Amino acid sequence: MSYARLTLVSAVAVGALLVLGAVRPGTVQADVAEKYFGCPSGYSFQTSGNNARCYLAGTASTANIQCGPGFVKTIDQFNGGKDGCQNQLNNMVGNYSCPSGYSPKVQAGPDVCSKAGSPSIMAPNIEKNL
Repeated sequence: MSYARLTLVSAVAVGALLVLGAVRPGTVQADVAEKYFGCPSGYSFQTSGNNARCYLAGTASTANIQCGPGFVKTIDQFNGGKDGCQNQLNNMVGNYSCPSGYSPKVQAGPDVCSKAGSPSIMAPNIEKNL
């Protein structure tokens, strides 16, 4: 290669380095964080394979047991068995009932009627940044 040609190639290479040297690879948009989606407060983030969801367990609601007319609630305090309803006039004992949609829950102490609440499920929708 001749001296003139080598000088020209060197000058072009140095010029290219000066122009390209100002741009650093990998720093484009470095100050912008990557976005993702999460769950609202109280919800748990759950995944299955490539799917994700926000899940909040349903809360159970309770109601009082119901005795028929003339009967009062009696609590089985000795062995935690099922409570009953007792007639105040002749000491007859009967069973109690629960409101529609509720199931009896026999427990130590007063029995209750309970109904499970349905869980809340939604797609992750709260925008967050890394």
